[in-house]
Amino acid sequence: MTNVRVTPLNDNLIENGIYPSEKFDHATLRKCNWPKLPGHRTPEGGTGGEYFGEDVKVVWKNDKLIFPVGEIEIPIAERNEDQITYFGSFVAQLDSDIAYYPEKHFVSIHSKDFLIFVCCKSTTNDTPIFRAIHVPHGYGIVVEANVAHSMPIPIHTNHVDFKVYHRSVNSVAQFNLTNPLNVNIKDLDESTTITVLKAAVCEDEEEEKGRPSKSPSKKIRLPLDFSSELLHAHPANATNFKEYGKIIENVTHEPWPRTFTPKEFPGLEFQPAADALSECNGEALVQDFRMIWSTHLFDKNSNTLRFNGLSGSFAGAEGKPGVEFNKISNEYKVDTLMTRPDGSFYIHSKDRKSTFFMIFAKPDEETGEPIKETLKVFSFSPGHGVRLEPGFWHSVPIPHASNDIVEFRETVAETNANIVANVHFESNGPLRFTAS
Repeated sequence: MTNVRVTPLNDNLIENGIYPSEKFDHATLRKCNWPKLPGHRTPEGGTGGEYFGEDVKVVWKNDKLIFPVGEIEIPIAERNEDQITYFGSFVAQLDSDIAYYPEKHFVSIHSKDFLIFVCCKSTTNDTPIFRAIHVPHGYGIVVEANVAHSMPIPIHTNHVDFKVYHRSVNSVAQFNLTNPLNVNIKDLDESTTITVLKAAVCEDEEEEKGRPSKSPSKKIRLPLDFSSELLHAHPANATNFKEYGKIIENVTHEPWPRTFTPKEFPGLEFQPAADALSECNGEALVQDFRMIWSTHLFDKNSNTLRFNGLSGSFAGAEGKPGVEFNKISNEYKVDTLMTRPDGSFYIHSKDRKSTFFMIFAKPDEETGEPIKETLKVFSFSPGHGVRLEPGFWHSVPIPHASNDIVEFRETVAETNANIVANVHFESNGPLRFTAS
């Protein structure tokens, strides 16, 4: 049994990781970018998707705290007068901050007080230190990403309905206590500032933030000969495209990667079985954009592809995706490849009447890098769309040079994470292909 003292929640006592909040505000909760895996390229973004308000009820029955409330009732704590013993699990939100707000109640000034346990840093040794944070009536609590914490525990009433705000992705890691936690709710400690433990970021993330890495990292680049061969487009069909994807509309999502070491939480044991709780539950993001061929500014024998975002995260965006067509050689040139680490990806032309091309490459199983020997170009007939598995590399959709303007619709996982390889910069020039 580990004895725990109570820390009243206020800004002066909590150094990091937890803070009070009177009402939920989307702007105060931080979303995390899609994590970088060691030895892989750094993803861009991944903070798409809204916060989801989930109704959670915890109930004291015969002095046993029940969660979840349902057909199978599992006690996670017991109480005896002022003593509460907690033996439930801890969770750490991986994809964003998380917020807990009890239902509004104005009858009793203390009716909605609650406790939440956190793991803290010791100033003297490695002995596990836990604190029970006392959240007063009228307030909720925000717990930052990667902070392990318990379920909220009502103090002065037998049940509380909580609204829990988290990303719809809802990726968490779960931990078991090595010993139950015992707290006397009257044993207050207001004398010291506590430091709430957060899971450590990986070395690559430290280096990106300007702090020196413990070990030198090798910059990831494509082979110099990656773009050396002229590719030829092949009409896609269910047979020749099956190694790369499917010609159907169906988007799936990938689990949020784990990027921290569970041993950073003394007194807690990581639950490998909690992998099931780290599934991406987010909805699909549907967004439209327009590709336009225009004459090259300096070379009248070439056309340049331009991008106009129409909806979703693309709305209002404009630019050049790095694609050109030479009218003399009939060659298309492509500067970049990209891949989605957070889920599969589906795209089609909105008019269902336009032919378009895409370059594809399979990922290396260890590094995720595009494999040169698997580079292929496919053309997609009017009415066809393409779905790719997570991690497979692809170019932007490229309209046939005879089509001046084509509008596309893509469906992706809502986190909207992306990894880009600049082929033109990293190898000896852009990728090249012909339509036949």
